[in-house]
Amino acid sequence: EEARREGTVVPRAGVDAGCDAAQAAIAEARAGLEGYLEEQRARVGPGVAFVTVHKDSHQIEVPERLWAKVPREYRLTSQKKATGKKPAVRRFSTDESEALVRELDAATEARQDALGGILRRLLQRFSAEAPAWQAAGECS
Repeated sequence: EEARREGTVVPRAGVDAGCDAAQAAIAEARAGLEGYLEEQRARVGPGVAFVTVHKDSHQIEVPERLWAKVPREYRLTSQKKATGKKPAVRRFSTDESEALVRELDAATEARQDALGGILRRLLQRFSAEAPAWQAAGECS
């Protein structure tokens, strides 16, 4: 079922070291981003959040009521006017947030690379054990 949803074979933990390492790197990068977001909430206020706009992920979104608290190292990337009950927001990035996003992107790419060859590696392992599989089939 997961293979259908993901569009590729996704091994369980412990089956492929490359996939395990890439998955661990993704988890570490996400934890880094979450930790950074918590730091920014402590500095600016609890309304700060990460958002994705088009292909730019993890922009730091700050509601209008907190704009005066925005640190100088924040770089404005976009803004949105207030609509209905939603307040106006500004979106920012920093050198550190961009570095953390690059780490996540690299880990995600490493996972894709690892998954790209997983079916071939699984079939090689299966073929290496062909005599055992044949013997098992003859026992039935």
